[in-house]
Amino acid sequence: MLRQFVSIMGDGTILLQIMAYITLILSGLSILVALSSSILDRKKESALLRVIGAKRRTVFLSVI
Repeated sequence: MLRQFVSIMGDGTILLQIMAYITLILSGLSILVALSSSILDRKKESALLRVIGAKRRTVFLSVI
């Protein structure tokens, strides 16, 4: 009976590990998408600032 219990728990642990890995991968991808979108918006804003006459230093300081 104890062997059956240990066998069942081992299978459950593997399933939980697989689910955890999938969750980590998906959350990493969603963070990547959010950051890339943010960077794209920043690039557009800095280009617009340069077009209207802002100096490079001003644009650099606005990013930091």
